[in-house]
This record gives sequence, C-alpha cells and structure tokens, in this order.
Amino acid sequence: MLDWFDKQKKQDRARRDRAQRQLAVEVTGIVPPYGAALVRMRDRPAEEVVTFYVWRVGEGPLEAGNLRLVQESIGDSPPFGSLRAFPPGSVIAAKARLARTDEGAFGVVAGPVKLVDPDKAFAEAIELQKTPPTFHDPHLGILTSDVLLGWVGEAKWLGKDCALSIDQLDDLAVAHALWGDQQRWTMNAINFATERLLVLKNNEWLGEEEEQISPTEFGDRLSLTSISIEAGGDFILDFDDGNLFWGHTITVEGSLPDGLTDAGLAG
Repeated sequence: MLDWFDKQKKQDRARRDRAQRQLAVEVTGIVPPYGAALVRMRDRPAEEVVTFYVWRVGEGPLEAGNLRLVQESIGDSPPFGSLRAFPPGSVIAAKARLARTDEGAFGVVAGPVKLVDPDKAFAEAIELQKTPPTFHDPHLGILTSDVLLGWVGEAKWLGKDCALSIDQLDDLAVAHALWGDQQRWTMNAINFATERLLVLKNNEWLGEEEEQISPTEFGDRLSLTSISIEAGGDFILDFDDGNLFWGHTITVEGSLPDGLTDAGLAG
C-alpha cells in the first residue's frame, strides 16, 4: 500500500506540473452546495479547493464535469483571496492554468477570484439544479437527476442514511442487489479495506504519540457514508475513516461479478 500512496502523490504532482505549464485562461463556474474547502497536507502548504460541476473556459460552452480548482498558498496566506468566501450557488471567475485528464479537469488559480453575474446559460443551470427531474424507486426512494452524478438520493443502509448516486437508471438492479445484502457487503468491504490499508495507516499516517492499531480497531472506525454506481455496474463504497487518515474518505471498489477489487483514499 505504500506503493499505492506513492503512486497517488506522483499522479498529483504530475497533474500539477502539467497544469502549471499551460497558459492561464478565464474559468467561470458555479460554487457547489458544500462550497470550497481548506486542505492541509503534510508535504506542502495548506490550499483551498473548489470543485465545479458546471463551468466554462473563456466564452466557450458550459461543461458538465469535474473541475477541481486549487488555490495554492504562500506561507499561511492564499495569494489571491479566499475561495471559501464565495457562497454555494454563486458564479465565480478566475484566471487558471488547466490540465485535462481521464478523471476530469484540474486547475491552479493564477489570478484574483471574483464574483460574477450569471449569464443566461449559467442562470438556467442554476435553476435546473434547484428543480431537477426526479424518479421514484420502490426500494430506494426518490432519486433526483444530477448534471454530473446521474441520479442521486438517500436510502437507509443498516438503519442509517446512506447517500446513493447512480450514473444511469439501467443499473438500478446493481443497487437493488447491494441493498438486498447490506450486512455481507459491509463486512466484506471493511475487511477488504483493512487488509489493503492497515499497513499504510501504521507506517505512514500515525499522529504524534499515536500507537499502531490492530485490524479490529481499524475496522471498528469505519462507517459507510455513500455508494456510487457507475455506468456498466461497477460500484464504489465510501467510508468515513474515523480520523484514521485525518479525514480522508476510504473507498472500496468492486462489481457484482468480480466482488471487491480495490481500496484506497480520496478527498
């Protein structure tokens, strides 16, 4: 798992380097419902991050996809003001250097961030987010259309609320199968994540004066928060890490035919 951790760091560094080599362009996007976040990593200064799901470059068309926009810090202070100052649902613009990848777009802020008035296209996108189409599933409840995630909702999983996103309704049978065997999938996923990530925790993510933890302690800290089902039926189970990895989400990937196939960290 140390190889996995190193791989993630190298991928992030390569993505940043690629973005920094690009010419700065004007990027405009809608601040998501949860706003921007402050991210702290051990090997670099704190930075602010906002993920646009509806955005455009220059005067181009609106794009519906994941654009992770990072405002890097200089010392303790961001150089161009705070992304977190802009409320959810507002439209903001900034010069940024972008790199596009298979996982989405990544940008580094290269100039002041400003609030802008939404034009007709952005206004329509904001209204669509306010009153999106819905679908009622007898097992999962109401699912709401989302421009990025397909269909989203919330259903009970072992008696607690669990967020659900599904790319296309053709794969509802996958969600039904998971919800029909919740106890087994939960235990299997926790055991799988423990096997894959316990060494990483004990070797790389121990806090000051924190002792190494046992497999049982690791598993007891995890709690399922959301399930995502991708087009074709592959799924991702997201777990709250119980502060094992300082607030990062633990993800477990799999499919019905293949079972659980991978585990890692996100967010």
